[in-house]
Amino acid sequence: MDHQETSVEKEGVADSGLIDLVFSWSMEDVLNRNLYKNQVTEIPDTFSTVTSYMKTFIPSLVEETHADLLSSMETLPQAPTCEILAVKPKRHKNAKDFSYVIIIRGSGEAENYEPQTGDLIALTDIRPTCSDHLNRLRDSYLIAYVRPGRDNRLFIRSSKPISRGGGRKLFAVFLINMTTNVRIWKALISEKANTNIIKNVLQVQPNSSQGGNSCSICFSKKKCSAAVSNRWPSMGSDLNDSQEAAVLNCINLSKCTHQNTIKLIWGPPGTGKTKTVAMSLLALSKLKCRTLTCAPTNVALLEVTARLLGLINQSLDYGKYGLGDIILFGNGERMKIDNYDDLVETFEEFVREKLNSVGEHVEFCMVNLYTHLPTSCISLEVVTDMIGALDLLNSLKSLLREVGFANERSQLVLKDFLRKLRSLRKFCVPNLKKLEKIRKFCLANASLIFCTVSSSAKLQTEEKAPLDLLVIEEAAQLKECESAIPLQLPGLRHAVLIGDERQLPAMISEKAGFGRSLFGRLLLLGHERHLLNVQYRMHPSISLFPKREFYNNQILDGPNVKQGSYEKSFLSGKMYGCYSFIDVANGQEEFDRGHSRKNMVEVAVVCEIVASLYREFIRTKKKVSVGVISPYKAQVNAIQERVTEYSEVSGTDGFSVSVQSVDGFQGGEDDVIIISTVRCNEEGYVGFISNLQRANVMLTRARCFCHIAVVHALSLDFGNEATLIRSNSIWKKLILDAKKRKCFYNADEEKNLAQAIAVASWSLAKFASPMNFRIPYKRLRTLRSIGKWFPY
Repeated sequence: MDHQETSVEKEGVADSGLIDLVFSWSMEDVLNRNLYKNQVTEIPDTFSTVTSYMKTFIPSLVEETHADLLSSMETLPQAPTCEILAVKPKRHKNAKDFSYVIIIRGSGEAENYEPQTGDLIALTDIRPTCSDHLNRLRDSYLIAYVRPGRDNRLFIRSSKPISRGGGRKLFAVFLINMTTNVRIWKALISEKANTNIIKNVLQVQPNSSQGGNSCSICFSKKKCSAAVSNRWPSMGSDLNDSQEAAVLNCINLSKCTHQNTIKLIWGPPGTGKTKTVAMSLLALSKLKCRTLTCAPTNVALLEVTARLLGLINQSLDYGKYGLGDIILFGNGERMKIDNYDDLVETFEEFVREKLNSVGEHVEFCMVNLYTHLPTSCISLEVVTDMIGALDLLNSLKSLLREVGFANERSQLVLKDFLRKLRSLRKFCVPNLKKLEKIRKFCLANASLIFCTVSSSAKLQTEEKAPLDLLVIEEAAQLKECESAIPLQLPGLRHAVLIGDERQLPAMISEKAGFGRSLFGRLLLLGHERHLLNVQYRMHPSISLFPKREFYNNQILDGPNVKQGSYEKSFLSGKMYGCYSFIDVANGQEEFDRGHSRKNMVEVAVVCEIVASLYREFIRTKKKVSVGVISPYKAQVNAIQERVTEYSEVSGTDGFSVSVQSVDGFQGGEDDVIIISTVRCNEEGYVGFISNLQRANVMLTRARCFCHIAVVHALSLDFGNEATLIRSNSIWKKLILDAKKRKCFYNADEEKNLAQAIAVASWSLAKFASPMNFRIPYKRLRTLRSIGKWFPY
């Protein structure tokens, strides 16, 4: 058995606990919603020991896995599927471990499903196309877990032996990906992990709300000031007081060896959270503090990585020297980057060709070495020699073109260039040829490592040099048990969690507090947090309500959003000021096939606004980005279909429009935000949009451009006044606030919107029952006046 298969075998043993449990479920167990009903208890606020802390999350993790699997079974006909062409058994020490190598049809083709490591798949002799096929699966329930493979081979472990009698076809049907849950399981049952930080989050720490968890030796104000003034005097020039204090906290935390500490940074929308994190990481890189930065998603991770690279590129003094200290760790596919005259002429031509050929190779090697090698492996002296050699090489190329090779100056430059090259021979590049060894070498010598929280599990085995500091971005969106993965990495001394618990938490199927973050629980226990208190995104008229309702007026508006230029409007008319609520009173809630709600009258109004914005862009050529947010998938799809023509011309021309759910838009921002609430009913039911965190995300996405041409943001809320008022939720407060501030408008007060509503209403009236669809008299007159548009 080769080395790779041995590694896979070990991986299988580590996975076996949770996978074995899932394999033990029958089809009836999977479809039983109450299978773990009496086994899941509420996650407590405090814990007595590390062991009790870890064990507490296991029942909820199992229930969440079960709920995900049940959900996938209910949508089986829509699941990605591929045909398996060959199945070959693999020898294994454990007779009950049914391992196979499989080959699938169309491997590598974009349109075909190709099982990925961690996928749980159902193996069936038919391709599921309808719900009835679930019964067929019930009769011969066989599932498999996809393991890491190599050479385009897929390794799987199945719940039972695979039999293909009678030459029957075999299909792999995607159910769920278990990678993250398996990694959480490993973290929760680990017996030899580093628990120094976890010990400090079990209970309320003495005086934690007054900074009592900080080291008194390292966190004196004098020390903080000295750290910045002595090392980076201009570092805080672009930071406000709260941002600079957060950076100083990270600097001093990195120096502390007296205790293990966890710090919280609270970053409400628009307060420069990513900028603060990037500046902190820049400071830590200069201190050579080995830091791991994690985020729940690739999107969030790449955002902070890109911001840091922007800062580092501005601070580099010797080409790209220093970038080798930064490693982005993960799956690349997913993180969604010229002395006898005649002789001289002939000889010079030869020299030019050779110089260009060799020179390109020399430049390629040198630049890549000082860019990608960690600074611990290549000294600044060597880098300056390389840069000097490349400068001489470029000078020599220019001289050969201008004065020829026989020129005395060209000869001198060539001698200097050769002297530099001879001196560089003393520098020894690490003798590594295999990609895996190069990868581990880079990881072991990097000072800043970036990966998702889930991917950090790989560092338990691959990362040999100990880490000093952990930074978790968007920590409030992370289940606490998932935080246990990076918190237990070897050598880790401190952790910094950055987030905002007043925006959406982790998405889960199960309750019992399983979705609560470590960030949120520590705040519940009164743990001190550092607030970033100045927002630079929203016009004051947009930020007024969220600041008061979600942040108790603790947030200040930045000087940029107070400038008079923010008063400009993209569209003319009072309705299109910086902030408005537009009542679409004649909407009707519908359900699509997936039982998600939509409101086609609101769709018409939203699309008319987008069309108006596009027409204005064509006329003025002022760049504008438009974001449309709705809490319902059906509404998102309906709007997306209507604005496709604008999406196709988006981006390079200066006009962009994106339509997303609330969850999809978290962390995003645009110049213009249009919110479609959908709900329209007499009872005042608004469902899950009454959730304060969801409302917060929707109401805080509009931004103000900070450059001269476009320095404005527009936030439009579309909804039904009566429904939202009767809901007695945050939306009632929003409407009353809009009316008080004279920002409340009826959609049909604007001609284009009135026509859009009339068209949508007429369309609905043709297909609706007279008993279920009523058109107010005022709107009926509008319909009659433009009835010529609608043929019977």
